[in-house]
Amino acid sequence: MQQRKRIFLIFYLLIAIVIVETIGYSLLLNISLMDAIYMTLITMSTVGFQEVAPMRAQG
Repeated sequence: MQQRKRIFLIFYLLIAIVIVETIGYSLLLNISLMDAIYMTLITMSTVGFQEVAPMRAQG
């Protein structure tokens, strides 16, 4: 039971990080929500393929 709670907590924290990072990219770089999700996923997966917008100091 304790292990199940821990797994759900990790899952919810991961989802929260994705949401916060997506909103942050969208606001700071002034890009669409889909582009922000893409940037979040390539950042979190450490692929770092290609940015969709030029990075600024805030980003």
